[in-house]
Amino acid sequence: MEMQIQARNHRLSQGTRDYLTRKLERIEGRVNLPVDAHVVVSEEQTRSQQDRILVEVTLRCNGTLLRGQRRAPTVQAAVDALADTLDRRVAHFKSRAYRSEAAHRHGDIHSIRELEAPPVDEPDEDEPEELELGRVVRSKRFAMKPMSVDEAVLEMELLEHSFYLFHNAATGDHNVLYRRNDGDYGLIEPEEA
Repeated sequence: MEMQIQARNHRLSQGTRDYLTRKLERIEGRVNLPVDAHVVVSEEQTRSQQDRILVEVTLRCNGTLLRGQRRAPTVQAAVDALADTLDRRVAHFKSRAYRSEAAHRHGDIHSIRELEAPPVDEPDEDEPEELELGRVVRSKRFAMKPMSVDEAVLEMELLEHSFYLFHNAATGDHNVLYRRNDGDYGLIEPEEA
C-alpha cells in the first residue's frame, strides 16, 4: 500500500503511524487491489473535547475513490470508527461492482431514472437585490473518464458527496448528478441556450 500521512496542528508518534498503517492495510486486503491512501490527521480547537481530532482518509482503488472522515477525542478512536466505515464502503463497492458486472453479462442493465432539475425559485419583488457573495477559496482539477449514470451514482456514494460532476459516456456531455431530499437522484444535463 502506498500511503501518505499528513499531520496538521498535531504531532503523530511512530506508534500512531503504525496503528494507522495496520488499520488501512486490513482494508487493502479486503479490496484485493492495489490501494493508494492519503491520510490527514488534524487537531482543531473546539469546545467539545470529543470532536478535537479529525482523521480524513482518501483511498484510490484502481481508479475508484473511497473517502471518509471521523472526529473523536483520540487519533486511535477516530481511526477505529473510520476503519469500520471504510470496511462497509468497501463491501458496498464490491457488491455493487459485482451486481453491475453480472447485469452487463446478462444484458439486464437498468439505469437510474432521469429526473428533472428542481425548479429555480424566483426572487420576491419586495426583497432587496443586494446579495452577500462569498469568494472562491479553493479550486480543484480532476481527470474525468467517461462513465454511465449508474457508475456516477456509485462514485458519488463512495465519496459521500451530495453531488457529482461527470462525463456522461452515453451523451458525451458533462452532467451533474445530485442527491435529492427524498433520497432519489437528480441529473442535470446541459442544453443549448
